[in-house]
Amino acid sequence: MGVVWEAWHTTLGIPVAVKVLCEPETPEEGVRHRDRFRLEAHLAARVNDPHLVRVLDFGEDHSRPYLVMELVQGPTLESWIRKRPWVDQRTALNVAGHICVGLAVLHHYGVVHRDVKPSNVLVEAGQRLKLSDLGLARDPSSSQPLELAGTPQYLAPECLSLDRPFDLRSDLYAVGVILYRMLMGRLPFDGTTEQVLRRQLVEQPAWDLPEGNDVDAGTLYIARRLLEKDPERRLSSAIEVIQACREQVHRMDIRERVRRQAEQAAAEPAREPEPSASASRGLEPLLDRILSASPTWWAFRAVLGVGIAAAGFLLGRELLRP
Repeated sequence: MGVVWEAWHTTLGIPVAVKVLCEPETPEEGVRHRDRFRLEAHLAARVNDPHLVRVLDFGEDHSRPYLVMELVQGPTLESWIRKRPWVDQRTALNVAGHICVGLAVLHHYGVVHRDVKPSNVLVEAGQRLKLSDLGLARDPSSSQPLELAGTPQYLAPECLSLDRPFDLRSDLYAVGVILYRMLMGRLPFDGTTEQVLRRQLVEQPAWDLPEGNDVDAGTLYIARRLLEKDPERRLSSAIEVIQACREQVHRMDIRERVRRQAEQAAAEPAREPEPSASASRGLEPLLDRILSASPTWWAFRAVLGVGIAAAGFLLGRELLRP
């Protein structure tokens, strides 16, 4: 629908990305694409978050609409994934969680992205992920007519029928597809557009892991919940996905620490037990009192000790006398 150019904003004095609408094939297509551009600019103006690509300006030049956006220095998530046979589960969970941060902001403002896919996620130089391209985004409560649009492999089943309602959980399904693809090294369903759409409705994904990628049951559970065909059975919000990913990573960290401690203990030779830290702490106040006592106190203790010893000696003599 559009081509993106790198440019220089002469007023702001910063590099920007300019998305220009391509020449339409028909007048009807031109009207539809212009409406998408205006909607994208309108929706982007409602939200401002570091996990979303900012739209700075919108206009037309010789009847060609354009969007001026912040320039993100970095590849798309699509190109990043293509370089790897699969992604380890910790990284995959972090990626899914970061995408959902941007979605949580959009959903807070009542906007459903409707085109979440790796090519619409930019990897910034500082490793932050940014969602882009709100051209298909909608408010679920809007009365505007819908069209079947988006990338088939990432479309939720409810989006394949125009008479079925969609909501924010449709975006979460797409996050599930991205998570599955990273873990498995493949898409849940692939083929021609017709084959993918049919399989989305009637088939279940295969869950056999690629060789070498060790994935916990907890990680697979998150992916399964996101890929549920019934929206009511999916994780219910982007916030819930973020929490699930963080908790799973935390559980993995705990298991890793326990494993390392066990390996370290097995590698070390047996040795005598040392006084515990609590016992040492218990002795410290007593030692402080002893070392800080005054000379008078010590003299009194000495005289008292001598007196007790003498009394004991005399008592012992009396007991031993015939």
